[in-house]
Amino acid sequence: MNDKTLCVAISTIGDLSSELLEKLEGYTSRLNSGIDFLVISQKARRNHFLDINPRLRIIFSTDIGLSKSRNLAINESKCSWIWFQDDDIDLNIPSVNRLYFELTKFDPDFCCLKIASSEDHSKPFKNYSFLNWSTPLKAMKISSIELVVRKCLIQGERYNFDPNLGLGTSLPSCEENLFFYNFLLKGNGKINQHKFDEYVAYHTTDLDVRNLDHTQRVKARGFFLSKIKFIHAFPLLLYWSLRKERKGITNRLKRSKALLEGYRQGLDKESTRL
Repeated sequence: MNDKTLCVAISTIGDLSSELLEKLEGYTSRLNSGIDFLVISQKARRNHFLDINPRLRIIFSTDIGLSKSRNLAINESKCSWIWFQDDDIDLNIPSVNRLYFELTKFDPDFCCLKIASSEDHSKPFKNYSFLNWSTPLKAMKISSIELVVRKCLIQGERYNFDPNLGLGTSLPSCEENLFFYNFLLKGNGKINQHKFDEYVAYHTTDLDVRNLDHTQRVKARGFFLSKIKFIHAFPLLLYWSLRKERKGITNRLKRSKALLEGYRQGLDKESTRL
């Protein structure tokens, strides 16, 4: 058994599909033995767990909400690093094996990952130039599925995912951004980052498939702004209010109104703030 382990924590909801289980069992047979899988399956009838094999555990939870799922994975996993994932992602097996090798070699506190498009494996999921930023605002560009974190550094309620944010709530985004922002500030420039430049997984870039609620996502941004330092929040508020949008809420006045509504909602909610 490896002393250093990576847990891939996958969130899903509703009935657990046989396709997902089959895919994960295949991964455990092809990936390094130091890589385990933990599936949080929400909206279950009762709370319980099931071990499919020594490296694949399913936790059934009656809760609903992506942030609650991520938090449960943090509390229940036993590993050196945790990598948050969605149930619709496909892993690049050779790259994930090399990622694990580099984690054990360099022993970083966190590692930002790159993901490719499911529709075209040669194209990135997004523009990853932000990975070179040195400020906490790089958190605004990161997705939780692109982040590996040393687990012992995030044990503690202050740095968990905010349950007011994320899919399954009325504010279906920004939970990962607030989480990573707090993580970076907690480290105060002293945490050890490692860069891994390969595509480790594939995720859809088809926005029509993703079924986004733009108004509520903008409100989630406002909520996020209420939880971060003013020196970072104010310029972001101006930028998001005034920039030209080709999709979503194109009217600047309506967008500003949604941002401020989310900001006020954040001030009224007890949650993480540094």
